Amino acid sequence: MKEYIPVLRQGTLKPYWREELQELKKASIDAYNLWKLCDRPRSELVNKLRIESKYKYKHALKVAAHKSES
Repeated sequence: MKEYIPVLRQGTLKPYWREELQELKKASIDAYNLWKLCDRPRSELVNKLRIESKYKYKHALKVAAHKSES
């Protein structure tokens, strides 16, 4: 049976996933990589960019998940 039916973990497929979320995720990853390249500053503009892009992505993800549930 396992040879013919792929087994996916619960939560792998997200019906609410959209192009906008993909772009926000990529922006968050890019900001994180830039922050790492700058030796992980804690009080500079790069850190602020990293945090803002992370929370924009997380907020959009929560909103999309909530909308798909209702």
